[in-house]
Amino acid sequence: MKLKPTLMRGSYRVQVLEDEGIVFDSGEFDNLITDAALEDPGPFQQQVNGFSGVHYIHLCLGAGVVTTPAYTDTDLGNQIATKASGDFKFFTRESAAGVYPAIYKCEREVEFTNISGDLSELGIRKGGSTGTLMSRSLIKDGSGNPITITVTDNQTVRVTYTLYSIIPDEVLGSGTVSTPHGDLSYTIYAADSNNTTAEGIHAFGFAQPMYGSSSYNGGSYYLIGGGYSRSGSSSLGTPYSFDGASRQVTVRASFDYIENDQTPERVQVSYSSSSNSSSRKVPRIEIDPGFTLPANYNLELDLTFTWGRYDSGA
Repeated sequence: MKLKPTLMRGSYRVQVLEDEGIVFDSGEFDNLITDAALEDPGPFQQQVNGFSGVHYIHLCLGAGVVTTPAYTDTDLGNQIATKASGDFKFFTRESAAGVYPAIYKCEREVEFTNISGDLSELGIRKGGSTGTLMSRSLIKDGSGNPITITVTDNQTVRVTYTLYSIIPDEVLGSGTVSTPHGDLSYTIYAADSNNTTAEGIHAFGFAQPMYGSSSYNGGSYYLIGGGYSRSGSSSLGTPYSFDGASRQVTVRASFDYIENDQTPERVQVSYSSSSNSSSRKVPRIEIDPGFTLPANYNLELDLTFTWGRYDSGA
């Protein structure tokens, strides 16, 4: 089951402040998401379950050198300052409820003081001040043209970075799998856009597409239908396979056999019990009526999630 991609877009805003208030405001302008970001298991997250280390997220300023950003960039033209921003993990709904494409966003703000120079570019690194470059942009005016901002050490430079997650459709995929025991027809739904927040693949946890925030540790897949529900044996937090270069990850929901026939209706994620009140912040699988899983048969379902840039790299 290969699903429609979750799309990534980012933007910067630069403000210069003095004692009397804001003396310059660029407004919001788009950036470039690097190839390295799209290959990372969690590009704007400091820690990804199943992958070693804590990798702090830094906002970066550049001055003087102006070169056109490219997807393969690994550095700014002339980085002069960095500051930790915190990671981008908790996304809130930006679009209207029940509407697709559904848009969620996460925003971080950093203020730089005691710097001077002709500021020309911005970036985000994962792994500290010299870490992997995730995003880069020249500073732009309201018309989208590159500009240089001259600042002095008595001014404060405020940089806001907003990361947008675009869920393209309510239905991410559907199909039919033929088995010796009948056809299993399914529909895979995106996170419910009535939710005020999004998680997992919709929050760019690429290696943990069905995994929620840290408060949901211990979550499980649940197979529900025919008046019963039971948890699966596979982990939400560990991918079955991850291929950053191809921008896809596969997870497997595994359910060991029981000694009774089953008529499954859906596979969902639940973080506390086998009730139907699972998190709707990650995708779910609905199974069409008519399929019976015979007694003493296991059930395994593989889902392959994909992702990419929104539009032309914005």
